[in-house]
Amino acid sequence: MTALLTRPDEVDHLRPPTDRAATLLGRPMPGDRLRGWVVTIVLTLVAAVTRFQNLGSPTDKGTPVFDEKHYVPQAWQMLRNGGFEDNAGYELVVHPPLAKQLIALGEWMFGYNGWGWRFSAALAGTIIVLLTIRIARRLTRSTLLGGIAGILVICDGVLFLQARMGMLDIFIALFALSAFACLLCDRDQVRRRLAVAVTEGWADESPWGPRLGFRWWRFAAGVCLGLTFAVKWSGLYYMAFFGLLCVGFDVAARRAAGVPRPWVGTLRRDVLPAL
Repeated sequence: MTALLTRPDEVDHLRPPTDRAATLLGRPMPGDRLRGWVVTIVLTLVAAVTRFQNLGSPTDKGTPVFDEKHYVPQAWQMLRNGGFEDNAGYELVVHPPLAKQLIALGEWMFGYNGWGWRFSAALAGTIIVLLTIRIARRLTRSTLLGGIAGILVICDGVLFLQARMGMLDIFIALFALSAFACLLCDRDQVRRRLAVAVTEGWADESPWGPRLGFRWWRFAAGVCLGLTFAVKWSGLYYMAFFGLLCVGFDVAARRAAGVPRPWVGTLRRDVLPAL
């Protein structure tokens, strides 16, 4: 009868604190932490071998291939000129500088050759595999599924090719995936904080729910999104999407905590710090 006379969020608010805290925490992370890291490291090493093997070989008579012909010499110019490209009219400078700076880092270490202009991309492609495994494991709470996700990413043809070319797209994938990983960690951390607040009665002090303090994982996600934008202007779309995702995570968490007005609580407590 109570459920028929009240809104769903009010029903959540009437549940015992222990039930609300359990809902917030959800399924625990798998206990096989050591095995999880062994799977992650082994698959990451496999990814590294496939991405770095003969990295300098697929060249056109020792020159860059495809759109490498734009970015590779621009990166070399930035390295030679202290951060600036030779093109005085900037007719070909169509993207921000970060990815070209990362390509230049490899050229600084290995020279103006295939290894030099592809090293950073291969490293980014390897890190993507590591992140995918950890993200899938956190989402599914399963080391097995995390490992399967890593294998699928290792075998993905587009990612494999982009990780072996001195171009920009692999860096967008790296930083966008890093931002998502940070948001997932923030989501779990916020739910743990809310579970403590529910258990100790803080969540009932305001219809908007408690303040959650500074959220370093969300700050790190913002830094990663900024790096995405510094690779290509299209990173702006990721900023918009992840902003909406962040709001959705916060509303869901406050609703699970039994906050009477989760949307208003998110707008008042979370949105401004997120921006």
